[in-house]
Amino acid sequence: MGDDCEINYIDGQPPEVSYVGFQNSYLKTGHSNTVIYMASDDVAIRTMDFYFSTNGGLDWSAIEEGYVPPTPPTYGAVFPWLVPGELALTTDLMLRVVARDTSGNWGEQVAGPYTVLDGSAPSVTLLSPNGGEVWDMGTTQEIRWHMSSANPLAWIQLLFHYDNSVDFVSTTVPVGATAQSWMLPSPFATSSGKIQIRVQDVNGNLAVDFSDAFFTIRDTSAPPPVPWMTPTNITSTVAGDPGERREL
Repeated sequence: MGDDCEINYIDGQPPEVSYVGFQNSYLKTGHSNTVIYMASDDVAIRTMDFYFSTNGGLDWSAIEEGYVPPTPPTYGAVFPWLVPGELALTTDLMLRVVARDTSGNWGEQVAGPYTVLDGSAPSVTLLSPNGGEVWDMGTTQEIRWHMSSANPLAWIQLLFHYDNSVDFVSTTVPVGATAQSWMLPSPFATSSGKIQIRVQDVNGNLAVDFSDAFFTIRDTSAPPPVPWMTPTNITSTVAGDPGERREL
């Protein structure tokens, strides 16, 4: 009875991954998305593994293996994933999360399917007005731009920035247009005008450009600046009388 007995405890209880999902219902290539997960264990979670599949779970590719959660994920944790730009577009992406404890037991949860969209942003360059133009108030001018997009466009917006204010020029620009007529406000004047163009595609990718420098809208009803009101004395000599001078 006096001999010491050594008792070895073998943990055979696997961790439980109770929830897995993405923060957004869809993913975009080249953009970050957040994996939200909950996992618990009777002893402790040691590491987490994250995988994805683009063929419904037939094959899995590692996002990261051996990730050590900074805090216990019992009540929820997050893992950021930068979706690869070359990831295949699909409506059948699956997410697999594996939790491992200190005894080598593991548990997993699979979620999906999710949709992967093209995250390539459109490209837009404002051509006119691009700075230095002087336009009269009340006249009709043309705003011009160049753009390209890998995906169909959803909308184009034009905004007018001036004197720390902003107004919409148009929110109904046809998505295939590269120019828009604009009747300048009247009466109105500014020397700090800029146009902003915003282009968004059907996947929510946004492109923005501004005039490179300020343009001017001139108030044509305003009097010219001084010295137009300052009279000027003119001295003349009457013809035939070189000695006589008169002030006009």
